[in-house]
Amino acid sequence: MIQQGNPPQTAYAFGPQLANMPVAKKPVAGYSYQLVDFEKASDRHILAVQRDPGSNVVYIGFVLLVITLIAVFFFSHQRVWAAIEKAADGSFDVTIAGNANRNQNAFNEKLSRFAKSLQKQIKGEESL
Repeated sequence: MIQQGNPPQTAYAFGPQLANMPVAKKPVAGYSYQLVDFEKASDRHILAVQRDPGSNVVYIGFVLLVITLIAVFFFSHQRVWAAIEKAADGSFDVTIAGNANRNQNAFNEKLSRFAKSLQKQIKGEESL
């Protein structure tokens, strides 16, 4: 018990083997303390989760991550750009470019075929 104007005091509690020591008999706030029971805390702490309601969401996320990684690393990514600009004489200039992360030779051939097909269609429409 802390009384006003008195500093706090420290009390020590010892078991029956050390109860006869002078420090163990020293009264604090009019009381002397003795340790009656002590349960030793284990040196290992184990967390066992019996049920996790969010585990299905985590597993679905793992599956989606694996599918995404497969798509990123095993499939070829191809992009094609086309810039259409009006020339001074009223005609249009079409510039085509592309990029691929794998198999650039096949992509170049595919892009060339696309450009030739587009050129044929444009020339065919001009004659109409």
